[in-house]
Amino acid sequence: MKMIFFTDEKLDLYLIDKFFGRAMEVFGKEKFLSLLRMYYPDSPENVNEIRKFFEGNVKEFTRKMDKDIEKLKSRWLAVEKEFFDQVPKITGFDWKFKDYKCHLSSTFVFGGCYHCDLGNVISIFPSAKHADPLETIFHEMGHLHFWEVLEKMGIETGNQKFVAEGKLWDLSEMSVGIILQGLKLQEYNYILESHIYPQHRNSWKKIKNFWKGDFKEFILKSVAFMEKQS
Repeated sequence: MKMIFFTDEKLDLYLIDKFFGRAMEVFGKEKFLSLLRMYYPDSPENVNEIRKFFEGNVKEFTRKMDKDIEKLKSRWLAVEKEFFDQVPKITGFDWKFKDYKCHLSSTFVFGGCYHCDLGNVISIFPSAKHADPLETIFHEMGHLHFWEVLEKMGIETGNQKFVAEGKLWDLSEMSVGIILQGLKLQEYNYILESHIYPQHRNSWKKIKNFWKGDFKEFILKSVAFMEKQS
């Protein structure tokens, strides 16, 4: 198995169209712009203007990531085999695809995301300083594997994996931590509790007790618990 890295300017702009308006609502305008301008100080404030700003500069922005891209690739290659080998041992489920693809995005400054509609693709911002791009790869790959596991278990997910909302999406954010905390990789120390989002902490207090080393059992109990939540 291997990760295939690529750049795609159309996908960069698609990420703006899909996420930036919502991100501004979720984070608040001030926090959103603070993060964006950490990397692009000349970015305008309006989402439509931000889109035009990137559309006119995306080739140059992608080129400027070259050093960060090479650094991330090198770090990934050092752990690639172990990562792909260890995750199925933690969950008891094989990867769905032979290879996976990592879109190296100049626009998705939040860190990373996954594309269930494309099956085996994630997007990562390789120049991130507020988050570790390598850990973000682990995180987004963990999400893809989570949804693969639910599919193999015959659990109905509806459109939650596509719209990033709903009870199973909430569960995915917590379950990824179970996978990542089980990884034994060089210079990697994942502290699960520090990665639980504030809105998930109450559910996590209950769900974490379902983890006894059997991922399938953990999922079954966690899904049943989440379905009962209002």
